[in-house]
Amino acid sequence: TGYAFTVFYSFAGLVVGRLSDVFPRTIIIAVGVLTWSVMTILMGLARNFWQFAVLRAGLGLAQAACTPPASSLIAHYFPPERRSSAMSFYYLAIYLGAALAYSVGGFIAAKWSWRWAFVVFGVPGIGMGLIVLCTVKEPWRGKGKKKEKMQEKSLQQSSLNTAAAVDDHGNDYRLSQTDADKLSLVTPLEEPQTDAKLPLSEEEMVDDDQIAALVESNPKLPNESPTVSLKESIMYIFTSQTLLRVFVAAAIRNMGGYALGAFEATFYAHTHGLNPLQYGLFLSFVVPVGGCIGSLWGGYAGDWWCRRDRRGKALVLLVTQAIAVPLIIACLIVPDYRLSLFFLLLEYLFAETWSGNATSIALDVTPGPMRGFMTAIYFMTISLVGAGGSFGAGLIAQYWFDQSNGEPIRWALLLTVPIMYGIASLLFGFTSLSIKGDMKKCEDYVQVLNSKQLALEKAADFTESEQSPLLKKDDGERSDSLSADVH
Repeated sequence: TGYAFTVFYSFAGLVVGRLSDVFPRTIIIAVGVLTWSVMTILMGLARNFWQFAVLRAGLGLAQAACTPPASSLIAHYFPPERRSSAMSFYYLAIYLGAALAYSVGGFIAAKWSWRWAFVVFGVPGIGMGLIVLCTVKEPWRGKGKKKEKMQEKSLQQSSLNTAAAVDDHGNDYRLSQTDADKLSLVTPLEEPQTDAKLPLSEEEMVDDDQIAALVESNPKLPNESPTVSLKESIMYIFTSQTLLRVFVAAAIRNMGGYALGAFEATFYAHTHGLNPLQYGLFLSFVVPVGGCIGSLWGGYAGDWWCRRDRRGKALVLLVTQAIAVPLIIACLIVPDYRLSLFFLLLEYLFAETWSGNATSIALDVTPGPMRGFMTAIYFMTISLVGAGGSFGAGLIAQYWFDQSNGEPIRWALLLTVPIMYGIASLLFGFTSLSIKGDMKKCEDYVQVLNSKQLALEKAADFTESEQSPLLKKDDGERSDSLSADVH
């Protein structure tokens, strides 16, 4: 049933990704978690293969509702120079979940039944879905990534006894005097990503919650980033050199990861003669510990280098994936299983730096209104292509080598994992060549969206002023000015 899960997970993500660019992401995540929990519980009650397959497909649909909106939220909360570490922290769930599945799930299955394992793991998700819905705040999509909103002290009292908040583009938003005292500049849309820092003190910065509150209380202010059409999103994504390169690099890297994950237990059983209890105990330590530490330090290293060079995240992957190549070769060829496990732990510490950095690179060069859809394409690509790694390693082990000993598994892994890591390392390095240009392209694109949105707002204000006799009478000069600006 793994194929049913992978297919539905991959393609459902495209729909969810598009929805997360338009609708509240927190609601999508909460519904996905609740649905996933229900499907997991029902899998423990399945009575035949087809029921299990259908529920597994439903599990894929529900799980697809998590990563695209979650990645978009993380990109909204964290600027580029902190985004890799945030994404790496998010990916800890993979390794911690695997550790819980091996330990707690294995214990429940052995003590009672595999059915109870599904039920026990499904129930907490219902509570988590409700927690997400009640506690995770949907950011105001127009707020940008940082609390750097300059205040202007000169506010003009209009004939309607309201103050105008004027930004550096000359956009005039009508606020009440109370609101104007709190905030005198509203950035209409998400700010372009830039290394430039505004010389603001803490006292000069305006809290995002204040901005959101003002937007909610003043309908004339924009409270959402403009959406872009599906065609426009597709055209942007597939004309970005950085996105295409990171898609390919991450997919090939994932092929190596899939192959290793599928056959590492078999490798220690067939090649080193460990029984299930032994290799299960060892791998339940090596995989989550190495994966968690590798993911975290890789994310922080990517952010550290990014603050000095925008190409830093890709350069971290160029180095770490290259280091992982000799480590995994050593793991596979040494005769002693203890030494092999030591090299496997080292390999995880370097190889698993890729996930947070690769996703962050893709988010950095993608405008906010299409990040959910881009993330869905990214994960569909690395999931479908990555699954070919385990399939290819299985074919090599099955048809190319003698089946009378454990060598087929060893050679199958040697001919897939190090090669995939090496190719991915080169491709991540190649990706670094286009990052600066594509980040500039992203900034320019956001500025174009800003201009379009502001033009629409001015047109709306002009139309309203034309239809309101009161505004015509009391604020005629502003209407004339808006009319001139629109035309």
